[in-house]
Amino acid sequence: MRTALRHRAPLPAVLATGAAAVAALLLAHLVAGTVTVTPDRVLAVLGGGDATRAEIIAVDVRLPRAVVGLLVGALLGAAGALLQSLVRNPLASPDLTGVAQGATAAVLCWIVWGPASGGGVLPLVAAAGGLAAAAVVHLVTRRAGADGERLILVGVLVGGVLSSATSIALLFSGERVNTALGWLLGSLELRDWNDLNLLLGYLAPVTVLIVAAVPLAALLHLGPDVTATLGARPARAQALVLLAAVLATAAAVSIAGAVAFIGLVAPHLARRLVGAAPRRTVPVAALLGALLLSGADLAARTFRLQAIPGLADVDTAPFALPVGVFTALLGVPFLLHVIRRRTP
Repeated sequence: MRTALRHRAPLPAVLATGAAAVAALLLAHLVAGTVTVTPDRVLAVLGGGDATRAEIIAVDVRLPRAVVGLLVGALLGAAGALLQSLVRNPLASPDLTGVAQGATAAVLCWIVWGPASGGGVLPLVAAAGGLAAAAVVHLVTRRAGADGERLILVGVLVGGVLSSATSIALLFSGERVNTALGWLLGSLELRDWNDLNLLLGYLAPVTVLIVAAVPLAALLHLGPDVTATLGARPARAQALVLLAAVLATAAAVSIAGAVAFIGLVAPHLARRLVGAAPRRTVPVAALLGALLLSGADLAARTFRLQAIPGLADVDTAPFALPVGVFTALLGVPFLLHVIRRRTP
């Protein structure tokens, strides 16, 4: 990576500013929408006051969706930072290493052919798919001589094969096609307290694993030879860091579907703020991932067709676009920018 290991901005200041931004964005989620609610009334209801129908919508419908978006974004940001430290390549992310596609393919096949009441095991299904894809990528790159760019190339190829598998599953989705499409595009629509509770159940062990993986990622970021010299086993360290990234991605995909590019953009922004040391990059990438996905979801939820030139006279309710559309609009130009900078 070109970013030096020097500190750029004080970590406490960055985290405090980010926490304030999260609080402001969360409040914006609660007050904005087809039915608007004033901030003082939202705070009063959260404090236990009487609520009108509009205020109940803000707390019981918008609040869990907003919190789910923040947590999913944080997981994707942390996963991307771990992967980029692991392979020492800024193009590494869950989307470009086959991990997200493996998790998505497994979840989509479960949605199409699994029991209708089996939603509670989706994180486990996603983890199995993500681990299987990561294992294939690892084995292929290991045989060919592992390096960051080769791993990404193999990941893109494996991801392409898995995307074809999801397309085939979509053909057989039948009456579950809307649910399948939502997962394929990445969506937070209709996420409620049940989804939040399910995510929280997997969040604690995944967070512990991420915290354990960060020191190892810091060693691997210096290269396998330095890692071995410092007394760690590179293969074992790589396996733990990869496992943490895969399980974080799987938990996110199982709730929100294939939300793209958050795991690519957030670590880049984090390195610009605090440098490339994983102990600083991973928490800041998680914070930025939460902000990016939550902001994109707010834009998706409040998007109106009237904002498009030529459709100003259309009289319609807000048109709900999947959040994955907005993250793609952000991520594709960013990816092209990164590739352009790396091209000699």
